[in-house]
This record gives sequence, structure tokens and C-alpha cells, in this order.
Amino acid sequence: MDTSVKIFSLLGLITVIAFCTTAVLYRTDMVGEYSADRLAKIESRYNFCKGYVLAKYLAEKYPDRKAMIIVSPNYEEILRQKELVDSLKAGFGDSITVEAIVPISVDLSRYQHGKSPHIEEVMTAEDFDYAFEKHRECEVVVSIIGVPKDLDKMKVWTMEDYERPKIALLNSSTKYLEGAIKGKFVVASVHYIPGFKSSKRMPPGDPKKVFEERYMLVTPENIDQIRKKYERLFFKM
Repeated sequence: MDTSVKIFSLLGLITVIAFCTTAVLYRTDMVGEYSADRLAKIESRYNFCKGYVLAKYLAEKYPDRKAMIIVSPNYEEILRQKELVDSLKAGFGDSITVEAIVPISVDLSRYQHGKSPHIEEVMTAEDFDYAFEKHRECEVVVSIIGVPKDLDKMKVWTMEDYERPKIALLNSSTKYLEGAIKGKFVVASVHYIPGFKSSKRMPPGDPKKVFEERYMLVTPENIDQIRKKYERLFFKM
């Protein structure tokens, strides 16, 4: 065989191998947009199941109630928050009616001019008190933006049991909430499982199984058990 023919044949073979290798890398999530899209779908699935499982728990514990969901001012522009709102609605089903979706009102002038603060850095107990007061008909309240730093000043803690809404939290640190959860001021808080490892594997179909791979639901009923298992999860008083 002519040398030039051999060279062209070899180059052709190398090209085919390179093409196949690249295709395999894309399809196995190693490189490219396919990988990025798949990872986004995986995170979206976990995010949805996080809200869905919490909502199902609340729907079973407190059926036939009205709910308020506390969100960021521009939550509709934040994909993960919008997903959480949708997941809560799906989990509530017909048992709990979402009466209000309330963007927390914050005064950005409190923060240094020229900076873009996270909502957690500027929201206050006063902001939450305003939302609670405005929607007193809501017996279940879910905050997907956590709680303010001065949460001890929230008036809701001073309410009588019969008038205080059932408060549940997403995207909030449980570290300082042990007393609030034990006292049933906070009836549920979703927290990451300490040491969980992210996976590129597409999560299973069952929302509860997806949830249990990454999160745990901390409630007044199981907080002592969780504290024994994860001592560092809560702040030592």
C-alpha cells in the first residue's frame, strides 16, 4: 500500500476514535453543555423534592389550613426560589391553601451604598413581623429565605399557642434554632445531612428517597435523636 494512503487511513482512524471519545465524554457528563444541563436538572430535582417533602409533612400534620410563603422581593427571577414555591404548592395539594406569597420588604438603605447584599444580611425581625401581621389568617408559614439575624426580636415568639402560626423553614441554618424547635415555635426545618456527597447520578423518582439522600427534616419530635447523631449541628449554649 502506498505510504500516503497509509497515512490518510491512519488519520481517518484517529479522527473516528477522537469523535467517538468526545461523544462518550459528552454522554457520560464529563464535558460540554450536556454535562452542565444534566447537573442543572439534578440540582433542580433535589431542590424541588426539598420543598415537596416539607409541604407533604405540613399537609399531613396541619390539614385544612391557609399558608403564607415568605420569599425574596424578586423571587420570580430566582430559579431556585420559584422552584421551591412550585414544590410547596405541589406538596400541599388540596390539604393546605396557599393564601399569600409574600416578598419580604427590606430597606436596602440600611446597607452600605454601592453593594448588593444578600437578603439574609438585611432582612430584620421587623420585616417578618409586618408580614405576619398583614396575613394573620395564615396558620402555616413557610420561609424559603430563612430567618433574620435578630430573630429573637420577632413578635411571633410572644404570641399565645392558639394564635401563633406553624412556622417551617427552608434554606435556614438550624444551628441556632434548637430551642425554637423543641418549644414548637418552629415546627419543621430542612437541613443538609452533614457530610453528604453530591452525585452526578440522576436522582430516583420517589421524592422522599431523593430528599433523604441529601436532607433531613428536623422537627420537635426528632430533634433530640438528631442532636445525638449530629452533635455539631446545633450551637452549644
